[in-house]
Order: sequence, then structure tokens, then C-alpha cells
Amino acid sequence: MRYTRSSHFNVNELKKFARDFIRNRLDSLKKDIEHCLMEPFAPFPAILYCFSTIDLLGALYAGQANPRHSVGGKKIVTSENSKLYMKDFMNYTQEQTDLIMSIFRHKMVHLAQPNPIKKHNSKITSWRYEHSNLSKHLSLDILSPPVELRVKQDWKIPIEQVFNISIFHLMEDIRDSVERHGGYLDKFETDQKLQNNFKNAVEEIYRF
Repeated sequence: MRYTRSSHFNVNELKKFARDFIRNRLDSLKKDIEHCLMEPFAPFPAILYCFSTIDLLGALYAGQANPRHSVGGKKIVTSENSKLYMKDFMNYTQEQTDLIMSIFRHKMVHLAQPNPIKKHNSKITSWRYEHSNLSKHLSLDILSPPVELRVKQDWKIPIEQVFNISIFHLMEDIRDSVERHGGYLDKFETDQKLQNNFKNAVEEIYRF
């Protein structure tokens, strides 16, 4: 079957479709995260689903859903769209988005677990997740003195700082970025660029 571009939303239809499309994803995210955070617990699938939702929102924001395509001769980088969304709508700092992407998202997508350690600001940095602890969410704790991470009996790495993430509050940040006053859907109502980018991304999602 040949794919044809759909013209085919008027403005009101597009707004309703966008609200339904995104809220269905947010409802699914909330339900699945809450399930993963019940015993016996499944934190890594919960974190992965959070990042896949951020990737989707970044694609809708940028109007670029297919990483095999290029725009203006420039290859689409999904992670860059996600970082931009986190900064613009989730109000994360540059440092927070860099740590989230480099420690959690990249390695979990490709290796099924977070990066055990990385260098950040010249310090050896590890991570810790909490199920639900707002006071620790996105904090970077300096360890003084450093704490040794035992890789094997004769191999220890001194950890100088730890980046913390609360899975429940990551999910809540995603939902808030969409639903709050001044969030994505609020701006979508009047921002024609957001509307066009959403439409372009959805067309790529359903292209065959």
C-alpha cells in the first residue's frame, strides 16, 4: 500500500488528536510505573519506559520521529531532541540532562543497565535510584571521603559523587511537563510551530 501524506487535520481535529494521543501515553506511563514500583519491583523497565516517553515527546516537539530521516541534510539525533524537551518543558538543567542521558538512558537502551560509573566534572560519578524520594531526585551528592565500588576482589574504584534519580518523580516530571499551565499541551493550543511539528512527527510514526 502506498503511503500518502495526510493533510487531513483541521486545527480543532489536530488539537483533539494531540490531546488524546499524548494523554493515552501518559496514562499508560503512570499505570505501568506504579505497577513496576510494587513488590517484587521492576525499576529498570520503569526507567526505560520513562525515557521512551521522553523520546516520544522530544520527537513531537522537534517534528522528527524517524532517526533514519534527515532534515535539511542534518541527521536527526533522538537524544538531542529529548534533551531539548527536558530543558524546555521539564525545566531540567544542562547538567541534569547530561547526567540523565549519559548514565541512564544511553546505556539502558543499548546495554540494558545504567552506566556503572562515568567521569563528570573530573570526578568519578556513580548513580543511585530511589522508588519515590523527592528530596534526592536529580541531586548530585559529593562523597567525602570517596566510597569504594568493588568490581571484583582485587578491583576497587573510588566513587567521588553519586547522581540520584527518583523513578516516581521522573514519571511525575514527565506528566507535569505536558499537563501544567505553560506545559506542552498548553503551548500547543496557540503555537503553530508546535502544531506543525506534532503533525510531521505523527506522519513519520505512521509512515509505511
